[in-house]
Amino acid sequence: LISACKDDQTSQDVWNSSEFKLPKSSGLAGGACTLAFLEVVYANKVKPTQDVSWIATLSGMRQVLKQKGFQSIPQLTASRNIDVRRPVNFAPTNKNGAKRALLIGINYSGTNKLSGCQNDVFNMKAYLKDVWGFQDSNIVLLVDDGVHTNPTRQNIMAALWNLVQSCKSGDACTFHFSGHGGRIPTNTDSADGYDETICPVDYDRVGQIRDTELYNMLAKKMPAGVVLMCLMDCCHSGTVLNLPYICTGDGQSTTMSLDPTFNLSVSPSVQRSNL
Repeated sequence: LISACKDDQTSQDVWNSSEFKLPKSSGLAGGACTLAFLEVVYANKVKPTQDVSWIATLSGMRQVLKQKGFQSIPQLTASRNIDVRRPVNFAPTNKNGAKRALLIGINYSGTNKLSGCQNDVFNMKAYLKDVWGFQDSNIVLLVDDGVHTNPTRQNIMAALWNLVQSCKSGDACTFHFSGHGGRIPTNTDSADGYDETICPVDYDRVGQIRDTELYNMLAKKMPAGVVLMCLMDCCHSGTVLNLPYICTGDGQSTTMSLDPTFNLSVSPSVQRSNL
């Protein structure tokens, strides 16, 4: 999981993304995390000529964000202690495995309106298709644009369920969320006293989706042998999937380490997940 920022930080909505090296970026809004990620791995809509490692991606994102005046520090979390010198990879372990994606972008409306989250989804879709060979038939979009399926809480949870049910060992899947994220008092044993959340388009009526729900619905239930990649472009997203190993894109971290706030004895099944 690549997240936009630490749990106690906010991410940003960029009103004019023309400074980022992205396809169709001139004058369009976008989420700072998604824009920075794509500038590192897909600048000018060109496939990279060489592999980009996890740590280089994190540090590259932070450098891009810093140059644009943003304070957020991207993070990488995983269910295992992975080698961050290895290249970013959205492909399945089995060459015949399917590639599936669920991409959610929510601009909302009213006082909490965002501007770039819908654009993020379409840019991520282009990247997955061009660089990793994803097919339209295996990419599900939830966008509050009146054209695609509306990203309500019910529709998001149903789409996550369908993603899990459609995957089998050897497949690869991607989950991308761009929208509001939050922190609410925990109803579990979270060390910081909060649950990190994502906000569906109808969150003001039906509530936010907690990190525990995301983990139980997505990471925990994904079949063994499936490669699951996530990009969460929202505030307070550092540990939004409750994964134990962490690497921070602060220019100082060079390896993954066990998050000192994570209690493996409480959630032993996390090490059997696929992130």
